[in-house]
Amino acid sequence: MADDKLYPYENKNWAMLIKADPDHPLKPGTKTGGMVILIQNISKAARKLNSYIGLTYRTSSTPGQVVFTSPWEKSDELNGDTPVGGTFAPDGLPGDRVFLTIEPQVNEGRQVRAIITSIEQGRRVWSFVPRDGWKEGTTYTVTAWSEMDGHTSAPVARKFKATAPMPSVTLLTPGRDDAEISPMARLTGSYGGTVRAVGGITVQHNGTPLTVRQDDPVKGTWTADPPRDGWVLGAEHRLVVQAKNETRTSQEIRRTFKVSKIKPGDPKITVPPEPVAAYYSKYKPPKLAGIIVPFMQLGSQVSLGPCDKVTVFDPQQPERTMTANLDYDSEHDTYQWSLDTDWTASDTGVAHDVVVTAWLGNEPSRPARIGFLMKTPEENDNPIQFTSPRREEPEANSRVEITGTALLDTPNITISEQGEPTTNELPAVVATTTDAHLTHWSWKPKGEWKTGRHTIVVTASRPSQKNDISFTVAGPPQITISRPVEGANIFDHNSIDGSLPSDAREEEVSIVDTVDGQDKVFKATNNGDRTFHYAPQGEQGAWRPGYHSVVAKAGGYTSDPRGFTVIGKNLVSIRSTTLTKGGVMTFAVPDNWYRVKIEWGHESAHGTVADKTREDLTPEAKAHMHELSQYPSDLFGVWSVPDPYWKTGTYTLSCYGQDSSLLGSDSKYFAVG
Repeated sequence: MADDKLYPYENKNWAMLIKADPDHPLKPGTKTGGMVILIQNISKAARKLNSYIGLTYRTSSTPGQVVFTSPWEKSDELNGDTPVGGTFAPDGLPGDRVFLTIEPQVNEGRQVRAIITSIEQGRRVWSFVPRDGWKEGTTYTVTAWSEMDGHTSAPVARKFKATAPMPSVTLLTPGRDDAEISPMARLTGSYGGTVRAVGGITVQHNGTPLTVRQDDPVKGTWTADPPRDGWVLGAEHRLVVQAKNETRTSQEIRRTFKVSKIKPGDPKITVPPEPVAAYYSKYKPPKLAGIIVPFMQLGSQVSLGPCDKVTVFDPQQPERTMTANLDYDSEHDTYQWSLDTDWTASDTGVAHDVVVTAWLGNEPSRPARIGFLMKTPEENDNPIQFTSPRREEPEANSRVEITGTALLDTPNITISEQGEPTTNELPAVVATTTDAHLTHWSWKPKGEWKTGRHTIVVTASRPSQKNDISFTVAGPPQITISRPVEGANIFDHNSIDGSLPSDAREEEVSIVDTVDGQDKVFKATNNGDRTFHYAPQGEQGAWRPGYHSVVAKAGGYTSDPRGFTVIGKNLVSIRSTTLTKGGVMTFAVPDNWYRVKIEWGHESAHGTVADKTREDLTPEAKAHMHELSQYPSDLFGVWSVPDPYWKTGTYTLSCYGQDSSLLGSDSKYFAVG
C-alpha cells in the first residue's frame, strides 16, 4: 500500500482477505484470536482505501451463568445412565471450565469437573455422569458454576431423582394378531431399557405363566418354549407379555395367534455369492449368510414362512452341526441368518460341503447347499504386513519404528515381544488409522532397542489376525568366533574359527587363551575373505585339558570371550592334507567306532556327504579298521569316482559309538583344485 492506495499485482479488480478466529470476544491487548474481513474492489480503477474496521472486544472476563438442559426444566427425574449437563447463558461468555458440587457425593467425590465440548455453530456444552451411574431412587442436588481467567460465574443449582430406564419388550413370534404358528414353535422377542436379569420378562398364555429364557442380555433377546405336547390345534390362544425392573413395568403386549401345521421357509444362501471364489482363508472367509423369505406354494394351502432356528451342517467341522445367528427384519418381513466360525483349513485345501436347514419347532425346511475350499493363508494373504523393518533387511538400527498395515477398519492392534522381554514398553495396544484403501499402525520405543535379536508379534481381532517379524540390532563392529560354540566340549586339536568385520585389513589375528588365570597367545591368519582358522599342531601344541576362555584380536577389533572345555585327545582325525575333485579323503577312527558322518559347508551352502555305519564297509575296507578312505559319493569305496566330485569348503568328520555317543570329530578346510 502506498499513498493510502491498494495496488494489485496484476489485476486492478483486486480483493483482500484478512482472517482470524478468536475463541471469545478479544480481551484488551490480546494478540491471538481471529476475525474475517473481506475488502474487494469491484472497479478496475485504483482507489483510495477509506474504511474503518470495528472489532468487538470484551470489557469483562467474568463468564456467564451455566444453564441446565439435562434434566429438562419440566422434569425432576433423570435416568441413572444419563449425564447431567447444559450450556452457557447466551448473553454471557462461555467458561473455560465447569465445576459441580453434588449432594450426596458420588464415587468421584463431592466436587467434580464436567466435560466441555463444542457442537454446531461454536456452541459449547458441558456434561457429567458418574462412572457407576446415578443411584436409582436417590435425590441429588447439583450446583454448577464456570470459571475463566480466574473469575467465576454465579452458581446455579438443579435437583432431580435418579430413576431406572423404562423397561420395554417386543414380541417377534407371533409377529401380529391371528398369525399362524406351528404346534412346536417357540415364542421369541427382544427387550430393552433396564430389565431384571431373572424374571425380567413375563409371558402369560391364556392366563398361565410360561417359563421365559432371557437368552442374550447383550442383544436383549428372549424365548419361551411351547407346552410339552405343543400348542393345541384349533384352540384359542392369547398372550400377555411384559418387561419389568425393580420399580417399573412396561406396557403390556397383548396378542392372539392360531396354530396350524406350518412349514418353515426355505433358507437362501446369499453370501458367499455364486460363483464362489477359488478358495477362502481365515483372513478372507466365506462369511456364510442368507435370508428366509415366507411365500405360498402354488396349488397348495400350505404356507411356507417363519422359522425359529437355522442350522448349518458340515462334516469337516469339529462340531459338525452349528446354529446360525437368526434376526427378524420387520421392514422386509423376513428372517436373516448368518454364521461366523473358524472353518477347518489346510495347505492343500479342505473342501466344505455345507447344508443349511431352517427349523420351525421340530419341522425342518428343504435344505440349501453350498461348497467352497478353505486353505491355510499364504504369507501374502495375512492382513497384518510389516512396512518397517523390512523382512529382506534382517538388521535394523537401534531406533527402528515398527509400522505396518492390518485388515481394513481394524480399530487397534497389540504389539508384543516373543521370548524374554528386552523392553518394559511392550506389550502395547496401538490405535490404527484408516484411509480409503488400508488400515495403518505404527509404534516406536521411547528408548533404544537392545543389541541382539528381537521377534515382534502383532495381533488383532475382528477377525483374528497375527503376524511376526524378526530383526537384529547390531552392536559395534567386532570379531565373531563361530567355532567352537559357547560351552562346547572339544578335543585337544580342534580348531578355532571366526570372521572379522568388513573393514578389517589386518593380516594377523591374535588369539589370547586363558587357562587357570594364565594367558597364552596364538597367531592365526586372515584368509583374505575376512575369516581366520587356528588349529594346534603336534603333541606339544595341543590344547591343555580343562576350561579355556579365548579372545580374538586384530587391529582395533576384539571378540567377546568364548568359553569351552578340552576333554582330551581326539581319536578321530582327517589325515588328508590336500584334496582333488576325484581324490580320496583318508581319516582315522578308534577301534570301537560304529557310525561315521561327513558334512560339508561353504559360505551359505551346506550338506551331508556321507552317513554310514560299520555294516556298510566293503570287504576291502574291513581289513583296515584304523585308517579308512572316502570317495566323493561312496563311503569306503575303492572303485573309480562318480559324480558329484569333492568341492571347496570345510569338511567335518564325526564318529559315534554303537550307543550313539560321540567318540570324536575333526574339521578341515580344503581348497579343491
